Amino acid sequence: MRRLRICIVGGGFSGVTTAVRLLDGAKTPVHLTLIDGSSPVGRGVAYGVESTSLLLNVPAARMGAMVEDEEQFYHFARTRDRRVSPADFLSRSMYGEYLGELLSAAARRGTGAGHELNALTDTAIAIEMDSDSRFHISLASSSPLASFDAV
Repeated sequence: MRRLRICIVGGGFSGVTTAVRLLDGAKTPVHLTLIDGSSPVGRGVAYGVESTSLLLNVPAARMGAMVEDEEQFYHFARTRDRRVSPADFLSRSMYGEYLGELLSAAARRGTGAGHELNALTDTAIAIEMDSDSRFHISLASSSPLASFDAV
């Protein structure tokens, strides 16, 4: 069976949750490349801050990244600090850690289904489609990538 090749440009919240959905829901093997200019993946601009004083503006129990588990972030935070309550406004940096773990867990689950995740620290500078409907992603620091789909 042919493995799908999909590139996701952007490793913040939207890129991570898209990757998680693809890894958890793909019926055929998929090779995902998640391209983001910063590291670690999952932080993005909003959650890449190291300061613990920059807080989310929604309580922990309502910040789950997946709609089917609104309290998922709260449960993650409790593994880090048992004193966290559902009403606490937690740090943006902890939310970035949560997104990174969400992605890592999906990648581990996907391995058994033949999925592969490659996180690439680079900047996408152009995306073009060729006559065969394949996408070519030009990167600032690496060789271009070819993909069947791009997000």
